[in-house]
Amino acid sequence: MRNTTKQDKLSLLLTTIYLAAVSAVILFKFPFRGDDFGTVRVIELIPFYVSEIHDVSFFVSNIVYNFLFFIPFGVFVCLLKPKWMFAKKIVVITLLSLSFEVVQFVLGIGISDTTDLITNTTGGITGVGLYRVMQTIFKDKTHTIINVVALILTVVMLMLFGAAYGTMIR
Repeated sequence: MRNTTKQDKLSLLLTTIYLAAVSAVILFKFPFRGDDFGTVRVIELIPFYVSEIHDVSFFVSNIVYNFLFFIPFGVFVCLLKPKWMFAKKIVVITLLSLSFEVVQFVLGIGISDTTDLITNTTGGITGVGLYRVMQTIFKDKTHTIINVVALILTVVMLMLFGAAYGTMIR
């Protein structure tokens, strides 16, 4: 039987680090900071529309990254709020994504895009589904296994961020 308190605290810590990292990438473009930081106020209302602002390869990679970046959030929501109904989890995932899009527009630090909202939310839903699959396979060990994997991935991510930051300040 797992020690719920320690696992829950670790999940909360890992979620906090994850949210800080996603915020750094989405809002502050770290480590990809571009020249348009603080100057762009664009809202793309047509989903999956490739505008003249970006080429197709950038557009596709942006969709893939947005999807992948939000998978962990779906998993973390399940870890932290396992008794929530599926719909409530999706609302929280959608609201986080919408918040990022609104902040980008208000601060002029990126393009607010319905495609991002859709792909972020779809990634989060995938994370919820992934959690359910893992729960079916690993049963009572799911929380511990996810925390161990998340801890390893967090250390790797922090090392990559550190390397990127080191490159930026040179």
